[in-house]
Amino acid sequence: MNYFDIYKKRTLGNATTMKQKIIDDGRRSFEQYLRTSPTAMEVTYTKPDEFPNLETNEKKLMAINDKTDNDKKAYDEKKLMCTLDTDIEVGSYVFWQQTWWLVIFKEYKPMDTYKRFTMTKCNELYNYNYKGKVYKIPMVVAALTLEYMACWYRNISYGNRVKSVITIVR
Repeated sequence: MNYFDIYKKRTLGNATTMKQKIIDDGRRSFEQYLRTSPTAMEVTYTKPDEFPNLETNEKKLMAINDKTDNDKKAYDEKKLMCTLDTDIEVGSYVFWQQTWWLVIFKEYKPMDTYKRFTMTKCNELYNYNYKGKVYKIPMVVAALTLEYMACWYRNISYGNRVKSVITIVR
């Protein structure tokens, strides 16, 4: 091994390119942030198409921060950050501060080091009666005013049941 190969191995580590080295450093830095940040905590979350249930859903270390500091939405919307291996997507639920939150937006970043979402607080429970058993499904009810520009339906399945969720976009 020549001097240049030794230098590349020392500076790049297990990465093959400098770009991969920077991404790996970013992932390690985020994992360190999760272990040391006061806003990071272990929360219960649902995987895509999974029913919200505190006894059966998984728990994982995630960071939850205010969406903005100068807006009234800061009380109802939060930023959620988690590792790339966390199986969470738009439409998943997160149980935090004794209430369910619905993940409504995924932020795409040019450097793929962690997942970042916006979640909003569920303000109603939908009682769904299925074969004599009542299921309480958390949901977000928003006042429809002229400021909303569009909405669309999204079907979410829970086992053999399908429900439609209205997504509202400003």
